[in-house]
Amino acid sequence: MRGHDPILIEEFNGLWKRGDADSTPPDHFSEAINIEFIESGFQTRQGIEPFYNPQDAGTLGIVRMYTFNTSTDDGLITLDTNGDFYHVIPAIPSSTLILSVPTCDDFAMVYANDRAYISPFNIGGSSFFVYVYNGDGTPARKIGGVPPVDADGALAAANSATTGTVEAGIHIFGVVYETDSGFLTQIGPDTLPTVTAPGNKKVDLSNIPVSPSGFVVARHIVASKAIDPTLYTGNTRGYELFFVPGGDINDNTTTTLTVDFFDSELLDSAAYLLEIASQVLNGNNLAWYHNRMVVIGAPGDSCIMKFSQPGEYETFNEVDGILSVQNDGLGLTNGIEYRDVFYAFKINETFAATDNGDVPSSWPLITIDEGLGAGLHGVMFLDTRQGASVEFVMVHNYAGIYQFNGLFQKPDFSYKIRDLWLSYTNIDNGQEVARKCEFYNDAIRQRLFINIPSQNTILFGDYANGLTPEKIRWAKWTYNTEPTTITILGREANLLIGSIG
Repeated sequence: MRGHDPILIEEFNGLWKRGDADSTPPDHFSEAINIEFIESGFQTRQGIEPFYNPQDAGTLGIVRMYTFNTSTDDGLITLDTNGDFYHVIPAIPSSTLILSVPTCDDFAMVYANDRAYISPFNIGGSSFFVYVYNGDGTPARKIGGVPPVDADGALAAANSATTGTVEAGIHIFGVVYETDSGFLTQIGPDTLPTVTAPGNKKVDLSNIPVSPSGFVVARHIVASKAIDPTLYTGNTRGYELFFVPGGDINDNTTTTLTVDFFDSELLDSAAYLLEIASQVLNGNNLAWYHNRMVVIGAPGDSCIMKFSQPGEYETFNEVDGILSVQNDGLGLTNGIEYRDVFYAFKINETFAATDNGDVPSSWPLITIDEGLGAGLHGVMFLDTRQGASVEFVMVHNYAGIYQFNGLFQKPDFSYKIRDLWLSYTNIDNGQEVARKCEFYNDAIRQRLFINIPSQNTILFGDYANGLTPEKIRWAKWTYNTEPTTITILGREANLLIGSIG
């Protein structure tokens, strides 16, 4: 056109969905579908290649999946529409059924030490349990374990004929089971025997309980220090018991053992085992904090967080291990450790808890934000693990996508596509964002992915030019089937899409 001054666009900066079409900057498009970005331009995104295991099991009808990388394989834990959980290893390929929870429709998962911890749940808030999968193809089982009972063996204690050093007085004895995942049960059996030691003998134990559970691999003897017979109350559960040196039985068959110890050698208290849970109810999410596993929410009380003992991910104190936020009708959805603080989210609120060195129930808990939180799957994962060590994490909620460094950074990261994001929050009364959308980061290629299942869309963000609201380049990737769940798989960080279609 004569007299028209052309506009030179040196960089194409992706999708703009904010305000009317006339407000779209010249270097953005009001529609950007199925493209990926290259230097100073864009091209059609790569296609998708179907992945099917030879048995098809574990790779079809997928409701949710998580990456499960072990020391030997990169794999997946998948949940299908039948409530069946599979361990899928694409490189073999193999697909192993590890758990069935027929009425669950979603799950949370974390993993450590080649074990996966799985929390099934459903939108109705049904009661399930948290499970542990050892990564070896054997079925997953409930975390924890039941303690010895009298039916497993009526433990008896008697002074030995052998000279020893067990100090004079009454000693109470008990047994603790250890499972193949390292969990120590409560002290049993129901009836704890006593022996009145003369002060110069060992103690012979017989009828040591044998667990009927195949996953119990060892047992440990516990005992009290010497109790003055004139002060003894007769309550065997009212005295502190300690792990006995030399009292480890590394099998589940031996029924006799002779022990010998000074009271001064009883240093490792077993008192904490008296209040631990034999099994743990499921939550809406799982996370880590200070080497503790955190179960976020619970059936019937979605505003509590349960913290395990440090380094003992199946050991939850039912009294001191619980921290609660106010119940205003909305439950906790997510949580993450960041800069030594544990942040817990509702969809519209954020809380901060700080480990003070005491039990979790005593930790200071404050409200950080009363308007912004995070969705159920709305915390960005970094290299398939929650981003606790980066300069900030990223979350999504009803208001947008945000950088979070203890506070929600403004403007929101979704500034360019605000109108588009708000259209997603209106789907199914907000359930699309609150419960279904997942947030993943491909740190290798510097790309973000958020699946929008009901729209057959993945929201794609390229931050090669900078991880800021101004520099990120957005596009929509659309599909003929619903991207029910996504994850990043393998060392090459390939995007994997699961669908129920």
